[in-house]
Amino acid sequence: MASRTDLTIEELEQLALGTAVKRVSLMLQYPDQIDRVEQYRKREARTTSTLEMRLKSALQSQLEGVCLGLSQLHEALEHARHIRSALGGLWDELQTCSAVAARLGDVKSLAEEHAHLASAMEHMKIICSVRELERQALALAEDGHLLKAHQQLAELEASRDSLLQRQHGHGSSAANIRLIRHYFAGTEALAGELNKQVWLVLQRALGTARHDPALLVSALRIVQREENLDKQALVKQQQTGFLPPGRPKELRKGVMEVLENTVQTRVEGGLLESREGEPMWLMKHLELLRKCILEDLRVVKTLVVQCFPPHYKPFATYLALYQGALAAHIQELASDEQQPNEMISLLAWVLHVYPSKDMMGHPDLVPDVNVAELEPPLFQEDMENIQDKYLQTLQCNFSAWLTKALETDVRDWSQSQEPEANHHGLFHTSLPGIVFQIMEQNLQVAFQVSSDLSERVLHTALQEVQGFLYRYRMALGTFKQEHVKDRKFPPFYVQYMIAAINNCTLFSESVQTLKRRYLLSLPTDKSWSAIPKIESDLSTIAAEGCTYLLDEVLLDIKPSLLELLTRPWLTSSKAMDTICITIEDYFNDFSKLNKSFLKELTQQAHRRILHEYVHAIVQRRVTLRSQEERQEAADKMECEGKQLKQLFQHLSEDGLLEEESRSDVIPALGEIISLKDTSMLCLDISSLINRYPDIREEHICAVLSLRGDSSREMRLVVSECMMQRDRDQDASDVPSIFTSIAVASCLLPQLPK
Repeated sequence: MASRTDLTIEELEQLALGTAVKRVSLMLQYPDQIDRVEQYRKREARTTSTLEMRLKSALQSQLEGVCLGLSQLHEALEHARHIRSALGGLWDELQTCSAVAARLGDVKSLAEEHAHLASAMEHMKIICSVRELERQALALAEDGHLLKAHQQLAELEASRDSLLQRQHGHGSSAANIRLIRHYFAGTEALAGELNKQVWLVLQRALGTARHDPALLVSALRIVQREENLDKQALVKQQQTGFLPPGRPKELRKGVMEVLENTVQTRVEGGLLESREGEPMWLMKHLELLRKCILEDLRVVKTLVVQCFPPHYKPFATYLALYQGALAAHIQELASDEQQPNEMISLLAWVLHVYPSKDMMGHPDLVPDVNVAELEPPLFQEDMENIQDKYLQTLQCNFSAWLTKALETDVRDWSQSQEPEANHHGLFHTSLPGIVFQIMEQNLQVAFQVSSDLSERVLHTALQEVQGFLYRYRMALGTFKQEHVKDRKFPPFYVQYMIAAINNCTLFSESVQTLKRRYLLSLPTDKSWSAIPKIESDLSTIAAEGCTYLLDEVLLDIKPSLLELLTRPWLTSSKAMDTICITIEDYFNDFSKLNKSFLKELTQQAHRRILHEYVHAIVQRRVTLRSQEERQEAADKMECEGKQLKQLFQHLSEDGLLEEESRSDVIPALGEIISLKDTSMLCLDISSLINRYPDIREEHICAVLSLRGDSSREMRLVVSECMMQRDRDQDASDVPSIFTSIAVASCLLPQLPK
């Protein structure tokens, strides 16, 4: 479909007519709208009038714009023609001036010569006063007027460089250049001296910023001036190929080197204390280092920053320099040979003091210092190496400390006085306290670094304690053997053996305390399973100690035990009375034992005495010739069995004995001996076997030998009962009495076949 701009007037009129018809048809769709035809006509007439006015106005504006544009184009054309005419006349005049320029060549040469001579006169003034200017500049520098001194130095260097550049431009000989440089040698020396003054001010920047900040600003302005002169010299070099001597000076790099050396000196200069005769030298040094770095950074933030140009970023620069110097210094300290406490002090300082609010995290340094973004002075690998080295050294020290403590404790066992007693009256020595103190002190120190290190220290300590307990156990064995050789020495053998047994409880409690205190970071089951188990070692030592005490009792009652079941025993109760009195006397001393050990010792003593009594029965020390003697022996055995039972019930704290049926074994054997009707022997033996299944045939035969009337039938009865026991043997838990009692074959009755 063609666009409206391509239509003819007739086509546009037809299009307008069609549009009008559509509008009228839309207006007159209903009969009641015919009454408003006149109203519609007037409205459309107004709309048409408005559109016509707008079209006329737009057309008028366009016409005015076109007229204005045409008039401006006519004016521009006239100006262009005028300019063309003027340029033509100017060109004609320039053609006539070429002859004048040729005639003024001499004037141009004279002007250039005059400029050179004027410059030479200025240089001559400076050259003639070089020495005086150098002296003045040096005096100004020494008096602290650095900017004035540098201004004169800059004038001297400018004169020198101008002369050298002129010589360079004219291709003068090297001799002339050397002559000029020799003449200005004092200027170069002056520049070096002024640089020294600037470096000295920068070395004392922290103090200068406090007392004379203007001097520090002057030194830094000199550096900035020299930087600008370096840039200008490099630009001229590109243009002329000439570079003044000593350029570029690059004082900015010198500033950084001076600051770095100053910071390094500040950090290393805190090493004031010597190791000799001063065990706390490292802690003092680290504390001085903390104070020094903190104070310096505070001065930098509050004062030095105001003196430096912003593009130097002075605080960030100083912070980086202090970090680097401190890291190098700490690395050096870590590589030295150190004591364990020094290693711990170094680690604790790096991990806790350095990032704390007492140093890098101080409120005065926030927010310029973000502790989370700071790198520690020691890498993780270095810290792990120090910890490993610390643990190795500590392991050796633990071994030496524990060995020395054990030697001291062993010497105390031979003292002529009783060991110490606690508030419960229980004997003990100082050994557990010493061991606990050694471990606790080192764990506290390690905990200052990290809980992980304290766990590793605890693991190492318990490993050494395991070895120590083995030596402790061997020492107790030797102590017992030496006492057996001479029972008068040491005088308080029993008391110190009791103390050694009680020490096991103290050791165990100490270990449990340390575990609970320093293994909180891990689950209990995992942390406890990861460290050496020493409870079983302590139980073994305590059990052996109780055995040693019981051996001591048995040594005293051995003569009385040998009198049991002998001919004199039938008519006297002296042996059993002695045994009971001796045991009770010993147990008065044993009351100094810990309750758990005392209870175990009581049960063990009960078993051992019964064992010895039964052993005396089966040794056939006497042969009973009549029923009266057999009855008398049985009654005595029953009485002594009750006596022993009552004794150990009395010695037991709760009045109870474990496996009380053990005590009935003596009367039970007495019943076999006193049996009148041998036809009932099978029943009694069966009852005995049921009560004590570990009894063997030789035991029963040995008991029957005491009767003095053994027969073949008795042996057959015993054999039948044992065979029945083997068939009906019950695996139930029964007291073991006869298992360890051996019967010599020569003591068995020679029964007829």
